[in-house]
Amino acid sequence: MSCIGRFTQSAFAERTDSCTVVTEICGAGSENRREQRRRRDEQLSQQERSEKENRAKILRESHHAALTKMKADYEIQLSTKIRDVREELHKEAELELEKEKEKNQFLLQQCQLENSQLQQKVQDLQEELRQERRRQEEERAQDEERKRREEESHQQEARELSHAKAELQQTSEKNAELIEEVMFLQETVRKECEEREELTAALCQAQQELFGQQSIGSHPGSSKHIPDPRERQPPSGHTGFQLQPEVSVPLTHSSNPPNTFRPSPAQTEKDRGLDPDKERATRRLENESREVLLGGEKRLPPNLKALCYGLPVPPSFRRGRLSRVCLLKMAADPLSVSSNASTNNEGILIGDKVYSEVFLTIDNSLVPDERLSTTPSMLDGLDLSTETDLRILGCELIQSAGILLRLPQVAMATGQVLFHRFFYSKSFVKHSFEIVAMASIYLASKIEEAPRRIRDVINVFHHLRQLRGKKTPSPLILDQNYINTKNQVIKAERRVLKELGFCVHVKHPHKLIVMYLQVLECEKNQPLVQTAWNYMNDSLRTNVFVRFQPETIACACIYLAARVLQIPLPSKPHWYLLFGANEDEIKEICVTTLRLYTRKKPNYEHLEKEFKKGSKDWKKQQKWKSFSIKNAIALKIPLSS
Repeated sequence: MSCIGRFTQSAFAERTDSCTVVTEICGAGSENRREQRRRRDEQLSQQERSEKENRAKILRESHHAALTKMKADYEIQLSTKIRDVREELHKEAELELEKEKEKNQFLLQQCQLENSQLQQKVQDLQEELRQERRRQEEERAQDEERKRREEESHQQEARELSHAKAELQQTSEKNAELIEEVMFLQETVRKECEEREELTAALCQAQQELFGQQSIGSHPGSSKHIPDPRERQPPSGHTGFQLQPEVSVPLTHSSNPPNTFRPSPAQTEKDRGLDPDKERATRRLENESREVLLGGEKRLPPNLKALCYGLPVPPSFRRGRLSRVCLLKMAADPLSVSSNASTNNEGILIGDKVYSEVFLTIDNSLVPDERLSTTPSMLDGLDLSTETDLRILGCELIQSAGILLRLPQVAMATGQVLFHRFFYSKSFVKHSFEIVAMASIYLASKIEEAPRRIRDVINVFHHLRQLRGKKTPSPLILDQNYINTKNQVIKAERRVLKELGFCVHVKHPHKLIVMYLQVLECEKNQPLVQTAWNYMNDSLRTNVFVRFQPETIACACIYLAARVLQIPLPSKPHWYLLFGANEDEIKEICVTTLRLYTRKKPNYEHLEKEFKKGSKDWKKQQKWKSFSIKNAIALKIPLSS
């Protein structure tokens, strides 16, 4: 219809244009023509409008019929689609309900199965606990029987030992009487020998005079034998008397009373079982001069060489300047039980009493190898590197706190050794290393006779914590936190004493360094002394003080300082053999100390995070254990005693 309207308008426009052209060509037209043309134009326009309206009406009716039909079709399709969708949703709902029903049935079956299994496990646990209780009761009965037998055997042994002691006392009294008689006889024989020597001297003088007279010629025909005045003649009236060499005379004269004559050195060495050849060799070594060999090496003094080779030391050496070597040799030997104490498998017998198997000496403070390989911290999940960093950081805290507290170096060293010993018995995860460090230095100050107040110790550690965090130092406030920290330190001190069995003696090798250097005649070399001392203090960060004897540590520090400063020491034989040290142990100590300088500085924040993480895991385990026990109690499971 729009196309028809456009065509009509164009035709009308053309007609109008043509009329206008004719009018313009012809000139002015009459008014009639104009009026006719106007009317004709109005008629044409009315016709066109009527046609347009008819066409529009037809179009609207057709459009309305089409829309009505389309609406009816769409409603039919929509109803059909809705019915289909409804049927599908109904089917899906039924399927989901069936699946949920099957799933709930499966879960119900699993719950029933697990419930039956738990009941079976509970019954099994009850049976195991009953068996464990019966087994423990049997073991307790066996232990009581064994203890009873051991007590009877101990009583029997005590009675036997008391009898043996009584017999030993009687024997010692008899021996004392015999010794007094022997000494009296020896004194009598000695006096007789002196008298006989005087008689022999007088006889020799008379014989010399007689010999002089014979040489003059007063008795030219005499052929009588004249004895040698240097020979000792037997006294008259003793046909069975035999002369002995002077070296076999068992006594030497001294300024002591008559009944306290001491045996001669030769007889003493013979009684000890020493070879006289070794004694002669020792004397030869004593007479050798001390000379410096080519190559920068020193030769050991002969007396030191005699000690190294196990030869006897002459009395003159015992009284000389190097007599302290004997003391050092005794100090290098391990501790032993006194002569009146003996050990057995059931205890320690001291006097008439048998004590328990707890036998504490300085050697017992060394940590065994099996404890070094698997420490309590490693068993709680802490790696070896983190544990080493914690030990180094704890020792550095003790050293810094000791300097601020103005403690002597021996007290700081004791605190660090106690710190190492404690954490080979307990774990870093379960105990705060900072609290244990406070307790260690607080206890060490009392052990080394330089006590400090616990408030001063806490203030110093608080100050170090502020410096470590780069904060402005401020005094510690006496609040509940301070009281809690003080109680923790006191408890930690008691725990350290308990874990160490109250054996807190520490033998430091610091004094031994000076003594050993005096023996080696190097005490005037101040750089060597200071370097060895520095290595000694640095090695406190490591675990060498709980693994090796102090004599070995002192030798290792001297050895390392001499190597660094390129100072030659005696090597034929090696000087450290004199002090009972071992080359392998010395090298191991040196490597452990030097490894300390190659490690990175411990990060306090990282270590604190590791400690908190490990402590949190351990608390979870403890909480789970307590939860298991509570469940067992709730289920009325009998717990073993």
